[in-house]
Amino acid sequence: ALLTNLAEAVRTLDGRFRAEEARLVKAHQAPLPQGYDNPTKISTMLARLKADEQLPDEASMRSFAVWEEKDEADLQAIKLELGSDPALVKRVKEAAKSAVDTFVADANAIFKALGNDGLAALKEARQKAAQSRDAAKAAASALAAESAVPQLGSDTWRQILM
Repeated sequence: ALLTNLAEAVRTLDGRFRAEEARLVKAHQAPLPQGYDNPTKISTMLARLKADEQLPDEASMRSFAVWEEKDEADLQAIKLELGSDPALVKRVKEAAKSAVDTFVADANAIFKALGNDGLAALKEARQKAAQSRDAAKAAASALAAESAVPQLGSDTWRQILM
């Protein structure tokens, strides 16, 4: 039964992996977003890439990576445009607020655990553990004393059981 369950789990995982692989292959063959379809050297190279073919060599890729002043000016214009986009600014601020809220919640949990309430809870848990241990020892002693097995109450058995 164990091997059958293992084989079934392997088949399930295999199916999931194949589905994920098919999704990734399809995603990699998706067309470039709007604005990236201008016929440039890089877009031509990217369009020719296939999942099952070898990548271009480093030298040919580096030849496309030339950064000019016009490119820098375009980048600065896009940064300026994105900086004034209220929807983007809102998303950035919400993400920052979420991160701060998470940090505050974590800090409060730490302070609570280290504060008087946390110490009181730890002391109470320690007392309960000590009471449980004492009850277990008492039960083991009673069991050894009432046992039908000869010499179960001897020192050797007491060391093993308690």
